[in-house]
Amino acid sequence: MNRFFLKVYRYLNAHPFLLWGSLAIVILLCIVSGSRLRFVEDVGSFFPNRGDNRRINYAYQHLGSANRIVVNIKELKNPSEPNEILLEEAADTFVTRLQRSGSQNRIKSILYQIDPLQISSSLIS
Repeated sequence: MNRFFLKVYRYLNAHPFLLWGSLAIVILLCIVSGSRLRFVEDVGSFFPNRGDNRRINYAYQHLGSANRIVVNIKELKNPSEPNEILLEEAADTFVTRLQRSGSQNRIKSILYQIDPLQISSSLIS
């Protein structure tokens, strides 16, 4: 392996025009490829796309909620049979604590909604 690098070094040392020309081409290729970079600002593209998250991902990407934080509250102990009252109380407690935390200067508004039909439909799907 050392012999290869020594041969390249000796060859480029004997041909400085080729060395500087190759360096200019590499720098030019880096500049061209760097100028073609395009960034995707959709942070929803890396959200998990499993069954229970599909509705949330769709809402985030299509309902103009890109500048909002979405919180999904679900029961971890028994997800197949969620306790609707417990979930509603958890959401209410979360919003109440958030409002009392003194974050009014950082949070413009809080919109939360509890739909018992959606909680019940999660049992079916």
